[in-house]
Amino acid sequence: MVKIVTEIGEWTKIYGEGIYATRPWKVYGEGPSTIKSNQTKGHFGGLTDTREYQSSDIRYTTKGKDLFAFCLNVPQADIKMELLGKNSKYLDKPISSVTLLGTKEKLNWTQTDGSLVIKKPKNYPTWLVTGFKIEFKK
Repeated sequence: MVKIVTEIGEWTKIYGEGIYATRPWKVYGEGPSTIKSNQTKGHFGGLTDTREYQSSDIRYTTKGKDLFAFCLNVPQADIKMELLGKNSKYLDKPISSVTLLGTKEKLNWTQTDGSLVIKKPKNYPTWLVTGFKIEFKK
């Protein structure tokens, strides 16, 4: 138990910016794993996941003018966020920067009409769930 709590503490030191004092974004997330209501069992008011999380399962939070995106499994390839394309009905400004929380590594990314594509970082963190900070042009 001590090991698990220690690991959670280390994770929140790195990704806490995208967790603490944040608000839900316009859309909770995207990806193949969805949440369905199950009134007979499960936690959080009967909500249960229908399958194991994939690297394309992404959840969003917001704080101030920044958006945070969390990949719920370790990506083995480039990361594609379809809700963040230039033509997305959820965005009113283009993206100006994308950073991987907890690192100083410069990310290569592109915002196409249909999605935000982040090239897989060279030194991807060892955490199962990793977070990105997305900033928008003023």
